[in-house]
Amino acid sequence: MSIRFGIVLSIALLLGACAQVEPLSGGEQDRIAPKPNMEKMSPPNGSTNYSGNQISIPFDEFIRLNNPGENIIVIPPDIKPKAKIKNKTIVLSWDETMKPNTTYAFYLNGAIQDYAEKNDSLMSFVVSTGTTIDSLTSTFTVRDAFSKEPLSNQTVGFYEVFSDTILPNYFSKTDQFGKATLSYMKPGEYELVTFSDLNKNLKPEKNEGFGFRMGKINLTESTADSIPVLLSPAEQTPQITTLKLNPPGSLIIGANHSLKNSIITLNGQNLPEESFVYYSNDSLLAPFSYSDSTIYELIVENADWADTSSFRMTQGEKNAAFSLSLRKKTAFFHDETIVLVANQHLSSIDIPSVTLMNAADSSAIPIWRIKPRGATIELDFDRKSEIKSVWLKIPAFTILAEHNRNEDTLLFKIDCLTAKEVGVLNVQFEGYETAIIVDLVSKGKLVNRIAFEKGTESHTYKNLTPGEYSFRITIDENENGRWDGGGYSKQKLPEDVRIYLKTQKVRGNWETDILLKKEGDGE
Repeated sequence: MSIRFGIVLSIALLLGACAQVEPLSGGEQDRIAPKPNMEKMSPPNGSTNYSGNQISIPFDEFIRLNNPGENIIVIPPDIKPKAKIKNKTIVLSWDETMKPNTTYAFYLNGAIQDYAEKNDSLMSFVVSTGTTIDSLTSTFTVRDAFSKEPLSNQTVGFYEVFSDTILPNYFSKTDQFGKATLSYMKPGEYELVTFSDLNKNLKPEKNEGFGFRMGKINLTESTADSIPVLLSPAEQTPQITTLKLNPPGSLIIGANHSLKNSIITLNGQNLPEESFVYYSNDSLLAPFSYSDSTIYELIVENADWADTSSFRMTQGEKNAAFSLSLRKKTAFFHDETIVLVANQHLSSIDIPSVTLMNAADSSAIPIWRIKPRGATIELDFDRKSEIKSVWLKIPAFTILAEHNRNEDTLLFKIDCLTAKEVGVLNVQFEGYETAIIVDLVSKGKLVNRIAFEKGTESHTYKNLTPGEYSFRITIDENENGRWDGGGYSKQKLPEDVRIYLKTQKVRGNWETDILLKKEGDGE
C-alpha cells in the first residue's frame, strides 16, 4: 500500500474521529470553547476528490484568531493556509497545489478563541484529494511516570522518524482521563512520543514533560493500546530555589535537589555542616556570622551540581533581636529529642536557670540534658506516660548568642505523644533485587522517604500516628537515591514505580507486620 501523509480536519480535541470540541477551562460566565457548525462547513469534513483551495468553517459564536501562523497546522505541510474571519466563520485559503491521492488534515491548535473568555481547543478537519480518506485510528492513555495518574492536555504524536525539530505526522491531545485518539492515519511504522507542549509549537522542549514508547509501532489496523505511555516531568536544572535571611545570623536555604553532603560557602567562608538544621533533604537552616559587608554570596557545591545566589543585609537586620522557636509545630514523640532553633549561633546557656513543668499540674519535671549545637538547643527530660504537655521556661539573659542574647523570658508549651498513642509498622520487602526508594504515604501526602541499599529486606517504622498508610516503591536502578525519568536519546524508560494501593491501618500502642512483594497484589 502506498504511504500517504495525513492531515486531519475533524474538530475533535484529538480524541477521536468524531467532529466535536472538548471545552477548555475559562471564566465562570463562559467555559465552552467555540463550536463549529459541521453541517454548514464547506467542503464537508471528510470530503474526497477535493480539488479546491479554500475551506470555510462557521462557528456558533463570534470568534477571534490566535496566532494563526503558528497555531494552524497542515499535515503534510505542502500548503500554507492563510486565515481570515468573516462574521462567525473562519476561511482558510492557500495558493499551493495539493498532492493527488493524499489525505490532508488541518489542525487548529488553539487558533480559534471566543471574544469574552478566550476559551480555545484543539480542532481538526480532514479532506482527501483521492477517492478515500486514511481511516486508521490508534488510542493511547498517558500517565505520569511517577504517580501513575492520568494526564490531561498532553500531546501525543506519531512520527515516521522522530526528531524534536520536526512536526509529528499525526497528533492528538489527551482528555481528562489521559486518553488520546489519533485519527485518519495510514498504515505504516511509527514512533510514539508524548510531551506537554506548553508553548503549542508541536515540538518537545527541554522544559516540557516527555515520554515515549520503546521501539516502533507497526500500524496495520485501528488499535486501542491498554498499556499506558509514561510521561516524565521535565528534568529540573539543579539550583537554589530559596534563600531567605533570618536575621541577624541564620539562612533558610532550599533547592530542587538534595542538599545533603553539600559544601556551602558564604563570602568565601565554609558554613559547618554540623550546625545545619535540616527540615528535609532539600531544605535547611544554616547559622552564619555576618561581617561589615552589605552583599553576601552563597555557593552550594554538591557532587552532582553547584549553584550561586546572593542577598543583601541591612544594618537594621544585623541589629535584629534574638529569637528562638520549636523545631516543629506538631507534637513531639515520646522518644524524640526536643529541639529549639535560634536565629544565630548559640554560645552558652545558663542551664540551672531553665525549668520545666507539667502543664497538667504545674509540677516540676527533671531535665536530663540541655545541649546547644550550632543554632539549636537539644532538650531531654523524664518522659513519664502521664505527661501530655509541658511548659519550658527560659528566663531573660539565660542564653548568650553570637550577636546578642535573650532579653525577655521565653515560654514554650511543648506537646508530647506517649508510646501508647503511636503505632509501629514492621515491613518486609520481597522480590526487590536492586536498591529501592520507599515512600510511606498517608492521605495522599508523603510521610517518610528512605533510600535503601541493595539487599535490604526489612524496615521498622516507629512513632506512626494512628491512621491509614500506603507505600510507593521506586526501583533505584542506578542507586543514586532518587527517581529518574529516563530519556529518549539513551532509549531508557523511567525507573519503575510500584504503587501499593492497599492501605494498612495503624493503631496506637500496636505493632503491625506487612509484606510488600515486587510481584503480586501490591501493585
